[in-house]
Amino acid sequence: MKQIFLCALIVLLWVSCKNKKKPTEDNSQFFPIASFLKSQVAHVDTTLFSITKLVKRDTAWDTSYVKKDDFKREASEFLTIPDLTQKQYKGNFTETRLFDESLNKAIVTYTPTDADEATRREEVVIQPDQGNGDKVYSIFINQLFIRKDSIIQKNMFWQVDSHFEVTTIAQKKGSPEKIQTTRVIWGH
Repeated sequence: MKQIFLCALIVLLWVSCKNKKKPTEDNSQFFPIASFLKSQVAHVDTTLFSITKLVKRDTAWDTSYVKKDDFKREASEFLTIPDLTQKQYKGNFTETRLFDESLNKAIVTYTPTDADEATRREEVVIQPDQGNGDKVYSIFINQLFIRKDSIIQKNMFWQVDSHFEVTTIAQKKGSPEKIQTTRVIWGH
């Protein structure tokens, strides 16, 4: 009897673990990345943080201060990402969840089902905390825009309550690629 119970338990655990790795296309349960980023921008708008902007072109960095009224404009690329929780995106993205034990973080990744989708990946890294509740640690977004005469790739990273960074790689036909990195830091 114990052997039958043990075998049934092993099969049940194997099936439940296998189901957790399976991607899902039901976007009603997707993490609301777009809404979360909007709340981060709104939070910065209500604080007294000093905001610094660094822009790197080639090998030179330029530094400037950003007025609080201009922060939303600086973060606009994050505010225009598709909201994957909306019905219009149902079935257009799959969700994959995994836990990285070495980082002690959960990673939720959204990838498009259509190879022509400009948003190639959205990823949320979550710091688990049973005592105080899980906390979003960072968000990464990769976009690819293919035009008649150029290809533009954007790698966007948002470190929660700290800074964001956008690296744009532009390649025009017959020209060398141009890389620009913009980093905006607040609260330090």
